[in-house]
Amino acid sequence: MDFINSLTKPARAGLNFSIFMILHVLLAVVLQTVASLFVGTVYYTLICSLVTPLTFVGLFIINRDSVKKSPLKTLKVQKFNPVYILSATLLSAGMFLGLGFLNTVVADLITAIGLKVPTANVILNTPLDYILSIFALALIPAVFEELVFRGLILNDLDECNTILSCVAVGVIFALFHGSLVQFFYQFIYGVALCFLTLKSKSVLPAIITHFINNFAVLTFTFFNVYIDFFSPLIIAIGLTLICIFVASLIFFERFDKTINNNNKGVCKTYIFASFGLILCAVLIITNLLV
Repeated sequence: MDFINSLTKPARAGLNFSIFMILHVLLAVVLQTVASLFVGTVYYTLICSLVTPLTFVGLFIINRDSVKKSPLKTLKVQKFNPVYILSATLLSAGMFLGLGFLNTVVADLITAIGLKVPTANVILNTPLDYILSIFALALIPAVFEELVFRGLILNDLDECNTILSCVAVGVIFALFHGSLVQFFYQFIYGVALCFLTLKSKSVLPAIITHFINNFAVLTFTFFNVYIDFFSPLIIAIGLTLICIFVASLIFFERFDKTINNNNKGVCKTYIFASFGLILCAVLIITNLLV
């Protein structure tokens, strides 16, 4: 604990990511072993969904000395201007419609070079499956991933260049998901969520955005709603919404200074995050080959 507190904040951000990944992998092994008793049911998904919140608890305990004075402020769980709910909605809809084709494009490229594209088997046979999946795959990831990435980690980069910090968190957020197919989509999403959090001064709008995106995927899948993500009209609508989202961040509370130009420090984040990044790379390569 003392070692973590002795580090500079950017270094601590990177180390926290490495610790997060180690705990996440260890807990995933344990919980997936337990969940294997329920393969083919939604309970498998529910048990596996506990990995991220339990990992967050472990990371929070490790960082308790640095967050005990103001845990909610450190995690950016605080009030925000309700107008950012509009920004959150614009971002989730814009990403889903405007860039929803990215994952398919990457998957096709991976398949073309002879590698395996991992597929997620989500059980959505009944209304109960649907409701439980919303809790396990939409709400839990939205809350706890945002608390880690846009809360704890991004908070430690508050003195660094804003753009470089958002890019750094976007990279590790995308790699955390362990999927090359989703990397580019998750990276862009991760960066946008960082800017939304910084401008609103709260992680709550990012949680809302994250939840809406996950909820939409599950809902459209359950109700067999088909969207042609390659339709020029759909893409145009999505990109327009993203542009409006960007404009909303620029003009909402326009007099607030949100860009920090200190270029030092972010490299330390990558250095201390290197073990976690390597672990992510191993998981991604394993998923492509096995």
